Amino acid sequence: MNSIKVQAPASSANLGPGFDVFGIALREPVDMIEVTEEEGDGIFIVNKSKITTPVSVESNAAGVVANKLLNDFGFKRSLTIKIHKGIKPGIGLGSSAASSVATVLAINELLGLKLQQWQIIRYSSYGEAACSGVAHTDNVAASLLGGFTVVKGERAFSLKPPANIAVCIATPSISLPERKTEYARSILPKHVELDKVVNNVANAFLILAGFAMHDITLIGKGMNDEIIEPVRRRLIKGYEDVKKAALDSGAAGVCISGAGPSMLAIVDSSIYSPRNVTDCMVEAFGRNGITAEGFYTRIGKGAEIVRQ
Repeated sequence: MNSIKVQAPASSANLGPGFDVFGIALREPVDMIEVTEEEGDGIFIVNKSKITTPVSVESNAAGVVANKLLNDFGFKRSLTIKIHKGIKPGIGLGSSAASSVATVLAINELLGLKLQQWQIIRYSSYGEAACSGVAHTDNVAASLLGGFTVVKGERAFSLKPPANIAVCIATPSISLPERKTEYARSILPKHVELDKVVNNVANAFLILAGFAMHDITLIGKGMNDEIIEPVRRRLIKGYEDVKKAALDSGAAGVCISGAGPSMLAIVDSSIYSPRNVTDCMVEAFGRNGITAEGFYTRIGKGAEIVRQ
């Protein structure tokens, strides 16, 4: 009986204008996947965490990617997948991506598949498709590679973040449609004015340049989206107040994390207090009658095998 554990971090996609392209890995929370190979045939999902997650192979991201790998490579194996989930699903922090990435890496190592990076991204995206209806790879790339990531399809690269950058997250307790990410994609505009496209491209390049130059102020200036966020912010009561509170307390930039409802602010921790920015965001939700939870962290590294 062979077993392996892989840990993969939460992530935040888009950063405003980088829809389906940009992502960052968070130092915490993380998902841990333990895959055990046994005699027999079949895949079995075991939830080892307090966070509810489906245990059927067809509806669990880890089960979907495991089944796809075994079928594509012609392996007849019995795999037990134990999920130690630390990333709450449905809040915009890449929960399904983390489980998918960790599972692909674990099976790759366990069965000696020798997958290339683009293949790992591809197989991980099947888990995203099962959960959100679209095989998007922005969260996958961030959770796999760590740092600030840029992805196009299955090709991705990562840049090391500035040393003093902190990430503040505020997650409101609000009711959202079932299969939230799929719904949040369905309401997006099909046609966009040219000037908005130009502004978004310019802002995206500010973010990219900011990470390349380790300039937190420049990154923050680019975190303004004129296409996706104006639609999605309608789903988040208190959005404007939370954004203003974060900026007023020192945040360099603020955006919706992925499809939301979490909101994200970046802070130069050598100048401003990430704790204070986070508290101000949570308090702003409270002033709008919304209970919220907050935490702050750093941009972290990507998925890795957990050595015993």
